[in-house]
Amino acid sequence: SIEGEVFFEKAYRALYATDGSHYEILPLGVVYPRHGGDIQKVIELCAEERIPLIPRGGGTGLTGGAVGKGLVMDFTRYMNQLLEVDEAKRLARVQPGIILDELNSQLQDYQLHWPIDTATGNRAVIGGQIGNNSSGMSSLQYGLTLHHVEGLKSFLANGESCYFHIQPGSSRGYQVYDLEARVFRIVESLEGEIQRRTPTLLRKVGGYNLHALGPNKMGLAGLIIGSEGTLSILEEAFLRLSPKPLRRDLLVLAFPSLSQALEILPLLLSFHPTGIELLDEVILEKAKASSSFRTYLSFLDSLTPALNQFPKALFIILQDGSSLEEQQEKINSILQGLEQTKSSFSWGSFFEDSAKAQVVGLRKAALPLLLSGRMKAVTGVEDTAVSPEKLCSYIKEFQDLLEKYNTHASFYGHASVGCLHIRPFFELSHMSHR
Repeated sequence: SIEGEVFFEKAYRALYATDGSHYEILPLGVVYPRHGGDIQKVIELCAEERIPLIPRGGGTGLTGGAVGKGLVMDFTRYMNQLLEVDEAKRLARVQPGIILDELNSQLQDYQLHWPIDTATGNRAVIGGQIGNNSSGMSSLQYGLTLHHVEGLKSFLANGESCYFHIQPGSSRGYQVYDLEARVFRIVESLEGEIQRRTPTLLRKVGGYNLHALGPNKMGLAGLIIGSEGTLSILEEAFLRLSPKPLRRDLLVLAFPSLSQALEILPLLLSFHPTGIELLDEVILEKAKASSSFRTYLSFLDSLTPALNQFPKALFIILQDGSSLEEQQEKINSILQGLEQTKSSFSWGSFFEDSAKAQVVGLRKAALPLLLSGRMKAVTGVEDTAVSPEKLCSYIKEFQDLLEKYNTHASFYGHASVGCLHIRPFFELSHMSHR
């Protein structure tokens, strides 16, 4: 028996049949562990009975990684604490079920933060971010989860507890030294093939991080991160924290077309912003038509009137800095650079907390807005990434494909790293759209 809770009633199972994807699979049951001992016992039992075990965080993943026919292990009920902060070393020890926003709220007193700022931060948890190798709106500056983890206390499929470090040779456990050496030998033997198949992009999170492993690269923690619970189940994570920026201010650019926005993206990146987020016409029109979200658009009134129309695309440019004067200078440099282009755009800069919250609130409302209406914005083309300079031509080709099938899509997300969420619209009640 375990000290946590286990449920096999259909009502509980139905709650865990879906996540942020379009998949729906009824699991065998759900378990809520209270501590590592519970995790170990459940793993050993599932191994003995050959029952698939599915670790689950906030259920915000878009690819179906948290659903399946096995036993779901939910960490959010009990294993959701910040356990320790080492302010001098900028390290935090956390349980996998702690919510991102809650973690950063508790870190405020230390002037530190966990910089993987996903838009679902009010419900996404650290364990899920580690499983997905998540990033966020400021990934251009801070990179991926892979770059901010010191170590992982995890259980292997046989129930053995191990500590996986990001540095080679620093992991601990009965099998770990031999395991790391064997993995490194396999990776070394396939080095040429791995290099050939690994894209030269920041946002390369499909598959295992084989490209990052090796005696002079990363240890086994680099393999666990992004493995979506297929290699081990997390008990605790040791996170590398970053100094919280003194300021994060915003420059919003509004465009008469999506293509005009994407065409100037390479120029904007030359100014080294913290991040650039894209919102398209579909999201803006849905916000305008929504009584709940219409107020999020009021900041558009303060944009320069040069556009003379409702925008078809927005760039939200995030800029970190240490003083208001520094921020204003950075934003002015961007605007001066844009004057050399032929693009038509309007702009607004936002330095007050209330105004910035409104702009960021609209960005975080993108997905809820797309879920409204009879025609559904269907998940399935998520986080596709190309080099930012190729993003404009990529989206044009995708739009041509959509036109061939008499539909359209919404394009939004992390333009600064060439990684967008693409949501084609279908009416799934019609067989012709399935």
